[in-house]
Amino acid sequence: MLDADRHTGGSDGVAPLACMIESHGEWPNPPIVLTPSHGVHYYFQQTDPPLGNRTGTLPDGLDVRGAGGYIIGPGAGLPDGTCWRIDHGTPDEITRLPKWLEELIRRDNNEKIAGHCVPRDSVPKRESQYAGAYPEAGA
Repeated sequence: MLDADRHTGGSDGVAPLACMIESHGEWPNPPIVLTPSHGVHYYFQQTDPPLGNRTGTLPDGLDVRGAGGYIIGPGAGLPDGTCWRIDHGTPDEITRLPKWLEELIRRDNNEKIAGHCVPRDSVPKRESQYAGAYPEAGA
């Protein structure tokens, strides 16, 4: 799953992805789930060899949830009533990840894209920050 975040005052993965799609031209019509923060989840078939959780040389706000990762699926909601919801597509419409995108994801995360270095924090650190935000149940 390709996760395009959009956080107020933070990273926006939706806009750079749109630019990347425009410049490469090849883009299937994957199932899409919209997030409460106006981000977008794009669902693709797992690659061979499998992708795990990584960012590769993707711009800030874009990352991949693959083998060993987790996502919040459509229908889940937040206390304020916002939820993850299907925009379009069904599981039987899941397509292959475009080769150009797979190549960007598999590259080392310190390579340069368009003259800008894109070093990224590791996904495990990010996940630990999420986990640390919630007290243990029953504690």
